[in-house]
Amino acid sequence: MTRRFSVLAFGFLSHLAAMAHGQTADQTIPMMTTPLSTIGITVGEPKVYDNYYLQLTLNNLRDQLSGLKVVDQATLLSHIGQTQGANLSQVGMAVQGGGSSTPSISTFTLAPGDTSYSSTGSPASTTPGTTTTTTSLAPSNPAPAATTQTIPTIGQSSLDTLNESMQLSSEITGYQLLLNGAISDQIQAASGLPKTTFTIGFPITIAPPNNSDRKLENSIAEIQVTVCTVQDASIVTLLPKERTYNVASLVDHSLAASVGAVLGGVFSLGGGFLWHHQSYYLVQQQETVALQQASGNCSQDGSATSPTSFAWQIHPVLGKKYVRPGTQNDFVQVSIPDSLTGNGEKLAVACVKVGWRKTKDNGNRLDPALTDPAFGCFKIKSYSTDPKIRSLSVADIGGGNVRVDATGTFLSGTRARIGSKLLSENSLYVSADMATTSFSTTASDIVSAGGVTLLSREDNEVPLENQLLPPPAPPTGTPSSPPPTPTPTTPLKISAVTVVPYSSSQSLVTVTYARPSGPALPFEPCQIPGAVNPPHCVPSDPYVINLGSNLFGLSNAPYLSANSTEIKLIVSNDALAAAPQIEMRRLLWPAQYYYDSFPLSKDGVTVAKATLIASAPAIRFSVTGTNLNLARLQYPDCPDCLTASGTGFATVTLAAGKPPKGLDAASIKGLKQIVLCNKASTGTDCDPKYTPVLLAVPTDAAASKDSKPKLEDHDPVKVGTKEVTLSGTGLDQIAQIKFEGTTLSFHLSAAKEPKLVLELSKQMYTNAGTYPVVVELADKSTSVYSVTVGDSAKP
Repeated sequence: MTRRFSVLAFGFLSHLAAMAHGQTADQTIPMMTTPLSTIGITVGEPKVYDNYYLQLTLNNLRDQLSGLKVVDQATLLSHIGQTQGANLSQVGMAVQGGGSSTPSISTFTLAPGDTSYSSTGSPASTTPGTTTTTTSLAPSNPAPAATTQTIPTIGQSSLDTLNESMQLSSEITGYQLLLNGAISDQIQAASGLPKTTFTIGFPITIAPPNNSDRKLENSIAEIQVTVCTVQDASIVTLLPKERTYNVASLVDHSLAASVGAVLGGVFSLGGGFLWHHQSYYLVQQQETVALQQASGNCSQDGSATSPTSFAWQIHPVLGKKYVRPGTQNDFVQVSIPDSLTGNGEKLAVACVKVGWRKTKDNGNRLDPALTDPAFGCFKIKSYSTDPKIRSLSVADIGGGNVRVDATGTFLSGTRARIGSKLLSENSLYVSADMATTSFSTTASDIVSAGGVTLLSREDNEVPLENQLLPPPAPPTGTPSSPPPTPTPTTPLKISAVTVVPYSSSQSLVTVTYARPSGPALPFEPCQIPGAVNPPHCVPSDPYVINLGSNLFGLSNAPYLSANSTEIKLIVSNDALAAAPQIEMRRLLWPAQYYYDSFPLSKDGVTVAKATLIASAPAIRFSVTGTNLNLARLQYPDCPDCLTASGTGFATVTLAAGKPPKGLDAASIKGLKQIVLCNKASTGTDCDPKYTPVLLAVPTDAAASKDSKPKLEDHDPVKVGTKEVTLSGTGLDQIAQIKFEGTTLSFHLSAAKEPKLVLELSKQMYTNAGTYPVVVELADKSTSVYSVTVGDSAKP
C-alpha cells in the first residue's frame, strides 16, 4: 500500500494589479470541493494559520540576530601574521640490490647401536651423512619511505577575517530588516492606515514512486500558486526561501609502482614509486526553492491571469533519483489593505497548478513544460481569533469579590483587562479545550472600569458581556391587514430615588426602577430548574448600585430589601453627600439595556436628624441637614410652618390652633411623617428636579413608649408554608426582619388595616419548630418575635 506524507506549501502574495487579460470575477471561477491530484501529488484545501505566533517567532529571531557579535577584536588580532597558504608535494623512490646467499652445511649421524634400516627392512627416516642447503634468490620490491615534512598551520589574515565578518554582518542586517518587515507592507501609502496581515498555506501530499513511475526519475515536483480576486496585496515574510543540504565530495588521485629482477641468478635489483593527491570539498544541494513568477493563471484555459503568482520546486537530493517523500513546513505572511472579514468569509481565491518537470544536465536545466499537470482553484476562508462568548455568569464570592465564568472560544494567549489593569496569566484560567475561561476580581473594579475587556492574541478588544438574543423574525401580515408593530426593547430605567433619614449618620435610600424588557433581552427571572423547555433567562447575576466608591448589592454590602420594582439600601450621609449620582447596573451585561443613572444634585435638601423640642401646645422640632434654606414643607401643605436658620438648621412648628391646610387638631396630634422638598425657582410649588425627603415626626420617650409597633402572636403554620401573615400595630415603622443574620423579605397588605406578610426562609418553612426573628424599627430599636411552624404551641 502506498504511504503518503503531508507537505505544507504556502502561498506567496505580492502586489496585485490587473493584467492585460484582467482577473475574472470570482463568481465565474469554479471552486474545488475535493483535493487536486496528479501522479504522486495531491493538494488539499488551503489552510489559514495564526498570524500571531508566526509574528512572535519572527520577532524572537530578529532579537536573537541583533545579539550576535560578528566582528570580534580578539579573533582579528590573533590572525595577524597568520600563514595563509602552503604547498606540499611528495615523490618517493627506493632502490635495493643483492647477490646470492651463502650455502648452509648440516651433518647428521646415527646414534650408537642404531642401524640405518629397521627390522622390517624399511629404510630409516634419516640417512647418515652431510647435507648442504642453498637459499634461492628472489627479487625484492622496496617501498619508498614517507616524508616527515608537515604543512604549517594556515588560516585567514586579519584583513580577510574582517572582510568576511563585515559580509556576515551585512547579511545579518539584511535579515533583520526582512524580519522587521517593510513599511510598505504595514501602512497604506495613500491613507496612512495600517494594513492587515494573515498567513495561509496548502497541504500537499507527495507519494513515494511506484515501479510504474519510472518516468518521474530525475524529475522535480512543482506546485504553482496564483492568488486571484485580491488587489494590492504584498508579501511580508516567506520562510524558507530555500531548503538546502551540505553534501561532502571527496576526490582522491594516487599512483604507486614497483619493479624487481634477478640478474644472472646471483644478483637481485628492485625499485618503487608513489604519487598521491586528495581534494575534499562541500557541495550544497537545494531541495526546495521558491520562485516568483511574472504571472499565473486564474483559469484553466489561461484567459484570466494575475501577477501574484509563485511556484515551489522540490528537487531530488542526496544522490536520489526521485523526490524524497516527507513533510516540510513553509510559511508566508501576507499583507492586504482591507480588514479581515468574518468567520468563513472569502479572503481570496487560490488557483493551483501541479505537475512534474524533467531535468537535464544533472539537474542544471529544466524542461519548459510540466508533465501530467492538474489545475484547480480553492477558496481561502477567513477565521477570526477574537474571543467568542456564548454564555457568561457572575457569582458573588464574598468580600466584595466576584467570580466570572464564561463559555465560548478562547484561544491560548487570550488576556483580560479591567480598566488599565491587565490580569496576569495566573489570574486568568483558560481550559485546555479553549471552551471556558474564568477569573476572580473585585466588583468595584468592574464597576469603575465600566466592564471587562478581553484581548485576542493580536490585541483585538472584545467586551466581556452577556450576549443578547438573536433578533426575532419580522412579523408578517396579510393582504387585508398590515403586519403588527414589533415590540420595542426598553432599557433599565430608574424612575425615582427617595432619601429619608435612617439614623443620625445614615439615610434610607429607595430606588424605584423598571427592569429592561423586549424581544432581544432574556426573560427575568429564571424559571425553576428542571422545568420543561424553559425560556432563555438571566442567571443570578446581581444588580448592583453604586454611589461614588460605595457598591451595594453583594454580600458584603447587601440591600435592606429588594424586589422587581424597588430596592432599599442604607447609605451613610457622607457617602450620599459626596456622590454626584446613583448608578444601577447588572454586572457584565450590555450597558445599552442594563445600566441607568439618576442625578443627585448638591442643591437638594437632605436631613440628617430631627429632634423634638416641644409636644404641647404645638408640636415643634428641629431639623439638621443641608440646603434647608431651600426647603419647603410639602406635606402637610404649610410653607410658613418651616423656618430655616442658615443652610444646615431649621425648625418645624405644627400648632393645633392653627392647623395646616387639610388637617385638624386631632390629625396634627397623630401626624407620623412630613415631607420636605426643594422650593421651585418661581411660585410656591416644589422643584420636580429634586427628590422629596420623607421625615418621621419625632416623639418623646414617654409618649412613644406605648405607641411602639407591636406584632401579635400568630397561629402555627403548616410545614411547607412559605409566607406567614402577622397582625399588629405600627407595622409601617418596621425597617427590617432578620433570621440568623439573613434579611427576610416582607410587605404590608393593601387593606384598611394592613397586615405584615413575612416570607420565610427555606430552613424555616421546611422544618417544624419555633424560630426567633429580630425585628428592627426605623428608630434602630430591636425586638425579638417568634415564628412557629408545625404543631408547636405558641410561645
